[in-house]
Amino acid sequence: MSGRELISRSTRGLFRDLMTGSTIGEIGTAFQDEGFAPNPDCTYEDTSVRRTLTQEYLEAVDWTDITHIDRILRVFERLVAGFDPDFSRRFLNSLRRDGYIIDEDTGHITAIGPQFSLSSLRNLTDPSAIRQQLARIQRAIVDDPALGPVSWIS
Repeated sequence: MSGRELISRSTRGLFRDLMTGSTIGEIGTAFQDEGFAPNPDCTYEDTSVRRTLTQEYLEAVDWTDITHIDRILRVFERLVAGFDPDFSRRFLNSLRRDGYIIDEDTGHITAIGPQFSLSSLRNLTDPSAIRQQLARIQRAIVDDPALGPVSWIS
């Protein structure tokens, strides 16, 4: 795995701990429905079978790949839905610190701003394409202030 992890280890640990409030069946189904299989080489040890199973699945995620992140966010949404807010608050606050927004009504989790994996730039041979797109984004921000960073804070 190379590149910047898009969800921190501390957030993942809080999620793992949170899963003591779920069932083995719910955990497995949520991950499997998003195409994740548990890592058979996981060496994590815990007294909780739920935390151990969750860690096995978490180790199967490439935390630098935006497509994996999109899928794991759906797992998070599904497994945290219905939890008492006091029970899930630490995890959700940590996810916010990582740069994600949680819709309080739907539980939908989205990234603040664009997320790119390093692999998406590997085959780029002409840096002028990046400069062109950055200039285009700058022009769009002037024409549409809602695209600017100020709107991301609110």
